[in-house]
Amino acid sequence: MVKLDSHKKSTLHLMFGAQLTVRNMNGWVEEHRFAKSLKTPTGRPRQWRFDWCNPERMIAVEIEGGTAGGVWAWKKARSILGGSKQRATHDELWGTLQSITGAMGRHVSAQGFENDCIKYNAAAQLGWTVLRGTGAMVKNLALIEQVKAVIASRS
Repeated sequence: MVKLDSHKKSTLHLMFGAQLTVRNMNGWVEEHRFAKSLKTPTGRPRQWRFDWCNPERMIAVEIEGGTAGGVWAWKKARSILGGSKQRATHDELWGTLQSITGAMGRHVSAQGFENDCIKYNAAAQLGWTVLRGTGAMVKNLALIEQVKAVIASRS
């Protein structure tokens, strides 16, 4: 049985959980805390969580948000600044683009990306296999198929 956490979940997380359930892939939990033994630069325990993981198999899945927004963000920025009829300055376009991508999620920011790298590298150090996927990969079943392939390769 798939164990669901009670906090707010995205549609993609719910969809991936449903894919696990339909395939009778047991032992998966959402928002599992890991690396509690590792410390932050200020000495506090890490509070990292995996989107989904199977602790027994040491396989984690991270569904990366904000990956489809690049073209959309440029179009939205141009729309906000008056569409194609008005020529926006570089600073206007860049400032509007930054505010849009900031609202899209932390994964698309430079600091968010770096923080994810630190997290994934720490997971590898602790022996975890972390599979990363996009929303499109959840929707087209590519991510769940990759999880199945990794499990099969270890059986």
